[in-house]
Amino acid sequence: MNLRKEKNMTQAQVAGAAFIDRGYYAQIETMKRHPSPEVALKISKVLGFNPANFYSEHISEPFNITLEDSPVTVAQCDLDLRYTWIFNPPPDFAPFSAIGKRDDELGYHPGSMEFMELKRQVIQTKAPLRKTIHYSLSDGLHTYDIFGKPLFDAKGNIVGAAMICTDLTQILKDNDRDRGDANEKVKNR
Repeated sequence: MNLRKEKNMTQAQVAGAAFIDRGYYAQIETMKRHPSPEVALKISKVLGFNPANFYSEHISEPFNITLEDSPVTVAQCDLDLRYTWIFNPPPDFAPFSAIGKRDDELGYHPGSMEFMELKRQVIQTKAPLRKTIHYSLSDGLHTYDIFGKPLFDAKGNIVGAAMICTDLTQILKDNDRDRGDANEKVKNR
């Protein structure tokens, strides 16, 4: 619903563009019904997101359970660097508020600009890329290990990029604390 409203579309407009009944679309939007794969594809094309969003909680339950509340975010973007799918985003980002937006539209800072540049390079070179990026969130600076790879359609055309982002912040803090403890033990000998 939020994505539809951001695109200034009515339910009738989305339903018409997807060639489905408006009432059926309304039930899908309110989660009273689940679309068939064909209908999910039609709606996702109209609104510009990955149709897997309709089924991610049903199809990949083990994936969801494993990554839920982990320091890992998985996402995809289109050629304009707009999110088409995101799973387990940082607390500052709600999954559906990020769909259709670029990082600079979600929060403009050096980390978001570096992340967008990484995506741009993956798309331009059509090759995987890995980088450490520092990202400001509401609870402070976070360090992410980001791996991006190009996404291709069935014809071999590049259509975007997929990213997996691992928040290393707690690991780095623990390592610093452990080093400090080790140094203190050496000084006390």
